[in-house]
Amino acid sequence: RHAARADASKGKQGLPTHADHAFTAMAGRMDTLEAQVRESFESSASELHGLRASLDRHGDAQAKHSRELEAVKRASESHATLAARFESLERELGTSANRHASDLERLRSAHAKHGDAQE
Repeated sequence: RHAARADASKGKQGLPTHADHAFTAMAGRMDTLEAQVRESFESSASELHGLRASLDRHGDAQAKHSRELEAVKRASESHATLAARFESLERELGTSANRHASDLERLRSAHAKHGDAQE
């Protein structure tokens, strides 16, 4: 687009003037600058796209870890309940065993008295 303006600004004899050379040089520098800005923009856009993808993967991993943590918490609560249930069963078995031992001792004592009474 700068070349069209350079062609239109040629002198009356069709020869480029000093201003034409300066304009052409400036147009070349502008083209170079535009190319550098475009390249920088494309590079930044590509990097930004990569960062967004990385952030999405991080968010997915964080959500997965959150779900797993909740599962571990639920399992931990269940284990605590299970431990309490075992303690209760052990207490009941201990009480039951003591009662059976006491009953057995009374039966032996009664049996011994009954045996002594028959002799």
